[in-house]
Amino acid sequence: YQVAYWKAGSEREFGMFAFGSSSLTSMEYFGKTFDVYCLEPQPDGASGMVMPSALSTAYGGTGVNYSALCLRSPEAVALDASGFSEIAAQHSVPQMAGFVERLIHRMGATVSPGAEGSLHSLAQVFVDNGSFEDLASEVASRPSWIDFDAHANCVADRGVPPSTVQQAVDQVCSQATSFSCEDIPEQCAGNIYRLADYVFSRYYNEVGATNPL
Repeated sequence: YQVAYWKAGSEREFGMFAFGSSSLTSMEYFGKTFDVYCLEPQPDGASGMVMPSALSTAYGGTGVNYSALCLRSPEAVALDASGFSEIAAQHSVPQMAGFVERLIHRMGATVSPGAEGSLHSLAQVFVDNGSFEDLASEVASRPSWIDFDAHANCVADRGVPPSTVQQAVDQVCSQATSFSCEDIPEQCAGNIYRLADYVFSRYYNEVGATNPL
């Protein structure tokens, strides 16, 4: 799909995407550091058609939003005031909606089925004004279109690696006395974050508000 820059001549004409003008990040690969560039659609040398558009048209697809390819992804920025500022500066409701939904997931909640309109309405507000603190406060107020677990006292941070969450779960399970981690509800057992929500909340109830982990 990408132009093969290590080749020459006509061999470079087969890629649909070329490197964009900016590097999004860098990565280590076998002891060397490489830039990771955003991508831009590549026109066909013979017809002048933009290759991704031609392909999506042929198969009846919707294609790619080229305008967002070189923008910082809401999945990649820090989930804090600096990341919020990066996304807000793009003046893009879909980008801000992605950031807001990521924050909602961080708080252990999900957007209710069919509530995407409410998500985008909130995103529209924060594209134009507001701060990360205001956004976090709005989500924490538990609007009706966001599904929170009413029985969860503690919610695992969705931004923490699963291995770290598992270590915390193991520690709590070794200390708990009022419940057993061998008896986990089925709906919590298949996901480490839901498992952690259950275990942390049960342990919080056990030790009381003076020592919630």
